[in-house]
Amino acid sequence: MGHQTLNDSLLNRRNSLNFIRLVLAAIVIVGHAPLQLYGDSNITDIWVRKVNSLGSYAVMMFFVISGYLILASTRHGNLKSYAWRRFLRIYPAYWGMLLFIAFIAAPLSSLLGYFPSNGWEVSQSVRYLISNFTIVSPSYVADIAGSPAGVGVPGVWNGPIWTLKYEVVLYVVLIPFGFLSFIKNKQRLYVTIFAIFSAIFAAYSYLADFVFPGFNNLPHLMSFFFMGSLFYVWGDKIIVKREMSILCAILSIVIFLLNSELPNLLLQPLFAYAILTLGVVLKTDFAQKNDISYGLYIYGWPVQQVLLMVGFSTLSWPINALVTCVVAVALASVSWFLIERPALSLKRIVK
Repeated sequence: MGHQTLNDSLLNRRNSLNFIRLVLAAIVIVGHAPLQLYGDSNITDIWVRKVNSLGSYAVMMFFVISGYLILASTRHGNLKSYAWRRFLRIYPAYWGMLLFIAFIAAPLSSLLGYFPSNGWEVSQSVRYLISNFTIVSPSYVADIAGSPAGVGVPGVWNGPIWTLKYEVVLYVVLIPFGFLSFIKNKQRLYVTIFAIFSAIFAAYSYLADFVFPGFNNLPHLMSFFFMGSLFYVWGDKIIVKREMSILCAILSIVIFLLNSELPNLLLQPLFAYAILTLGVVLKTDFAQKNDISYGLYIYGWPVQQVLLMVGFSTLSWPINALVTCVVAVALASVSWFLIERPALSLKRIVK
């Protein structure tokens, strides 16, 4: 491969980051399968619990990739176009998913007998849409009149979307680093300082059990997000080596499975190097043009809930995860071709 730098490889050539994000979304589904089938308190097998924990590992890697790519995107356009592009990437598909839950999944749960009270009503779904409309609402996992009941994780129609509000918040936090001239002119310095601060703050928050009201996971996720940004500002100095990339990927998974949060925070550069350089080392055009990873992420959980309602509760968690991925990929593809891609075609409207 020679001595390719990270930025040259990821920003100026075809890369496999879309494929990696697709794999990470599938890992989230796999991680949630035991939780959906058995409930958190009933997962006693240590290896099944480790499988369950893989979802949080995938989320951290999502934030590393996002921190890298979003800061890189500020090279082009102004603040208005930045905000518009971020809106188009997150909200249209998110609203489409809410409509799926409100007017397909919830009524179906009522027909199948998994809806409490007297059954589903349109007004209940409308309230669900309103309470979740902004993403940053505290009711991001709000149920629809207590549904679904007696299946999966009762009363939670889409648990994983809790991460989206942090993504939106971090888009805002990143603005000074990309658009305030006195900071952007010394971007490498300021991003480095803030990334170090974020890592220290995350470690302190963990050790001191400190949380932001309504944003409990902000220190943790912000530290991984800005570690990705740190790799962007130093990306012209970071050399991509295949052997090092594979070794770091293996080590990062092993370290994470030790199930200790503090080492995860202290070893963020290892995780970041692994996931970002894999975007160079892995050679595939899969998902290059049609990025369905976001759709897979936001549809995985509700699909798992619906599958349990129609009889998949009797199957093992690996089968549950496999079938969920197949169905969710189909829905994610519909989302991409009918919502996401048309929405992204509008990105040049705002300049």
